[in-house]
Amino acid sequence: LTGHTLLPVGLSEWMAVATHLPIVLLPHPIGSSTTWLAAAVIGLTSDHNLCLNDQGQWLPPVQPTALRLLPFGLHPDSQQLLGYAAHSSCFGQGGGLMPLFSDTGQPTPALAQRRQRTEAFAADLEAAAAAAAQLASMELLSPLPAHPDITLDPTLQRAMLVNAQALNQLSASTLQTLHSQGLLGPAYGLQIAAMQLHRLQRLVKVMQQQKSQPQAAHGAFSSP
Repeated sequence: LTGHTLLPVGLSEWMAVATHLPIVLLPHPIGSSTTWLAAAVIGLTSDHNLCLNDQGQWLPPVQPTALRLLPFGLHPDSQQLLGYAAHSSCFGQGGGLMPLFSDTGQPTPALAQRRQRTEAFAADLEAAAAAAAQLASMELLSPLPAHPDITLDPTLQRAMLVNAQALNQLSASTLQTLHSQGLLGPAYGLQIAAMQLHRLQRLVKVMQQQKSQPQAAHGAFSSP
């Protein structure tokens, strides 16, 4: 995770993640249509994860599902396959390796459970993509604002946030529609998440000013 700036998040975890990390929606044009990825922002500049300390320990109080699934993840060519992060330091925690297959070559219960959790996460990501598409169609998204002193990672330069002003100006009937679709809570979750952007901006600024003492910036996750 050292060089990562984004971590995929499913729809069901938007509210929990939003209390500590920004969540952005990334459009991916495919032909005449657009697919979406919801992701927690864990770094603002290229190849710099702000959520890890010098020992590689995760700092924010919340752990997104993608993090808890390590060292497994979604295979880039198929969301129904497990991919193994070969260099993950999470593998073998507790002093021993987790057996993936039995002596007869069959998947162990531990591997079967991991696969089930990963496939459930894939479905949650699809739900997040559908929610993002719906919010975009309602013109409730706006670009991630630039910061005068921070050069954003190129991926973040096309990221979208929920537009708080547009959300707060929706009519009662439109709010009811969002509620009936199960999207009202997630939409406000994104609004809360956008407010967390200052945490990472403050962390970058402190690290820029005190490069010799990066630990001084770790308090960015200690309070809202």
